[in-house]
Amino acid sequence: MKTRLLFLWLTMAMLSLVGTSAMAQTEIWTLQDLKNVKNNLSGQYILMADIDCGSENWVPLPYFYGTFNGNGHTITYRITNSSESRQGLFKGIDAQGKVSSLIVKGSISGSCSESGGIAGYNLGTIINCYSAVDVNSSGGWIGGIAGSVEETGEILFCSASGVIGDSNSSKESVGGIAGYLLAYFYYSKPILWQHCRH
Repeated sequence: MKTRLLFLWLTMAMLSLVGTSAMAQTEIWTLQDLKNVKNNLSGQYILMADIDCGSENWVPLPYFYGTFNGNGHTITYRITNSSESRQGLFKGIDAQGKVSSLIVKGSISGSCSESGGIAGYNLGTIINCYSAVDVNSSGGWIGGIAGSVEETGEILFCSASGVIGDSNSSKESVGGIAGYLLAYFYYSKPILWQHCRH
């Protein structure tokens, strides 16, 4: 009897923690809310509305290691004439980071290397996302979803339709989903992407 009561108490406690975790998501409604993500890069976020950055030259969010649920909404941004490496909505997604159910539109141009619609580089998980971001850079390592996928990176159930182009014909590593797979070429690990299309 005591064991059963203890089990029931533990179950209720776990359900309570799950509920608290879900409630802890920070809602993003406005452009300023989106920019504020940089103040807590390990936070849990959920996008509650479509956001258009307008003519503003977007500054990528720093290396992200939280969770970002796009909730089926769209972020439209533009990065113009950038010479900095790792360009995208996020500069990079670290191993603990996860971005899901997000749509991105817009454009990236310049001489930046490692550029992608969702992130410049990915060590974490990008799942169920869609990018219509046009990426045109002379820096190499450019892709529709991520510029490069590094050691622990995964891209799952994603698609991209943006125009991907390298204006410097001497550069390499251009891809519809990812520009370069460091996980495969340097670490001899399997390519961790599934069910993606461009």
